[in-house]
Amino acid sequence: MQITTHCQPQPTQPRLLVFVNNDALGDSMMKLPFLQCVRKRYATHHITLLSNQHSVFTSTLAALAKPYI
Repeated sequence: MQITTHCQPQPTQPRLLVFVNNDALGDSMMKLPFLQCVRKRYATHHITLLSNQHSVFTSTLAALAKPYI
């Protein structure tokens, strides 16, 4: 009897979590250069942005932030 599994381990890239607090439009505009530097320094990492409230990086600034997160 052969047992197969559908959840084979996949090689994963390193991950980086960036937490932002109370992410409003002006605050986010100031964070874009930071995100550029983080992406440049950690080019091979999967970067996740975590916010404790709604983030404009998922709406208003989504197109600007997409290359970095």
